[in-house]
Amino acid sequence: MGTVAIVIPYFNPVGYRSHPLKLARSIEAFRRAGLADDVYLAGAGAPRPPGAKIAFWDEACAFMWHKERLINLAARWLPARYSHIVWSDSDVLVEADWAAAVTHAFTRAPLIQCFRTSRYRTSSGTSAKTYAGALSFTPGAGTGYAPGFCWGAHRSLFTDGPGLFDLGLVGGGDSLFTLGAVGHLPIPAQAEILSTRSTLERDWSPQLYARFLHWQHEVRRWVADVEPAEADTQVEIVQHGPPAARNYFNRHALLSTLDPEVHLINERDRTLRWSPRGHNEIEPSIRAYFHGRDEDREEDRPRATKPC
Repeated sequence: MGTVAIVIPYFNPVGYRSHPLKLARSIEAFRRAGLADDVYLAGAGAPRPPGAKIAFWDEACAFMWHKERLINLAARWLPARYSHIVWSDSDVLVEADWAAAVTHAFTRAPLIQCFRTSRYRTSSGTSAKTYAGALSFTPGAGTGYAPGFCWGAHRSLFTDGPGLFDLGLVGGGDSLFTLGAVGHLPIPAQAEILSTRSTLERDWSPQLYARFLHWQHEVRRWVADVEPAEADTQVEIVQHGPPAARNYFNRHALLSTLDPEVHLINERDRTLRWSPRGHNEIEPSIRAYFHGRDEDREEDRPRATKPC
């Protein structure tokens, strides 16, 4: 793509077997689309996946959600020739038309969602249900809603703007980004986007929510009133583990007492780590959440139980 870098964040503190497998499939899909030279990993922990180009890596990998932090760090180290950055989850499979669709979308807006529709791929094939992106979702149309998976922006989001909000330590960063970056725009999915706000107000600590509101102000200043665009293409998502185990609607309550100043060690060129108080007071519940996601289990297979 020449001037568009693709950053895939990767971290696996539990050591799930499915993670390196889905990452390999994602990288291979980009290679088949002719994009191998522009795909970079931003990761944490060991081992490093073999054969991948690394934009940023931190050997430390605490039990927390590192995705947005890794993307922000990678943006500092990418070669200067890249004017735009796409961040893509490590389970995204693109098609041959993806690069052309993304390139065209960037001619229309500095912020894009890098697909129009998505489907999940399981061991038994591709799901029949379609999930529309945040910019094409229409209530009542019969599709699911997909706020994330793959976004892209002009590099100035990371140099002149605030980058991504990186304190959503239990995940859900795509919903946070969508709320902050496009929640003020009159698009059909606005009700779905704004529903995240009530969750944060209810479940996050005041200190954490104040940090989000500050980031939201800065990212909306960067977005201004320019409506984002979407790439006219479909992607597939490699299913890994049962979605119900992700506890999407209740996980934010794990951050109800988080004080970033007290519980985190925040060094400029590192992933976030727990302070001694954070490790004692916050980390155990987040560690349990990561293990409970059960991401090596097929969605349609029952959970293994111990014999009586």
